[in-house]
Amino acid sequence: MNYIKINKQIAVEKGIIKENSFFPTNGTEVIFKKDILTIWEENNKVDFDFENIKPAEALKTIEEWHKI
Repeated sequence: MNYIKINKQIAVEKGIIKENSFFPTNGTEVIFKKDILTIWEENNKVDFDFENIKPAEALKTIEEWHKI
């Protein structure tokens, strides 16, 4: 299973996720399962940039975001 890393504001504006979603974020970017984008693509056109990332990279990024 792959994940998507995308600008949170774009994801919210496009209606992919909600502003108050539970997905991990650093305030600027958000990570969620690629399946969510795949379902959204059924009725929408992707006209923005995002990054496909593997599970290990997603976990590492989330851990870095939550370091104190």
